[in-house]
Amino acid sequence: MERLTRAFSVAVVLFFVVLGIVVGSRMDQNTIALLGGVVIGLLVATPFATVITFIAVRSRVKHVESPAWAAPMPNPQYMIMPPAQHGYSLPNTMMAPTAMHTPHPNEGFTLPPRRKFYLIGESGDVSEIEPEPSRSSS
Repeated sequence: MERLTRAFSVAVVLFFVVLGIVVGSRMDQNTIALLGGVVIGLLVATPFATVITFIAVRSRVKHVESPAWAAPMPNPQYMIMPPAQHGYSLPNTMMAPTAMHTPHPNEGFTLPPRRKFYLIGESGDVSEIEPEPSRSSS
């Protein structure tokens, strides 16, 4: 098995060497210079990136004082909302159980006032746009 692995490794290396020679003989001089610059840049940048990463990881490990599970849990907070004053209310699921607002039977649902829309013409004159009458499907 070891001989087969070694033979396969030699064959792969030989294939890529021959491929590199064939492709390299057909490349332009500028392309070879560009690829050489990229390889040299990677060789120079790799040690510096390794040192910086090692320093960052080592300094981060020093500052760990207590595990995350030892942090105190915050107290739960409930949002207590006053009763609606405009004739409509938010769903009761938004309020704490002790402050639920149940509407009285005589309270009706009223819509908020309609918005006004304005059209500004080319000359700068402002005119209000009247809403179209609502179409009911009944």
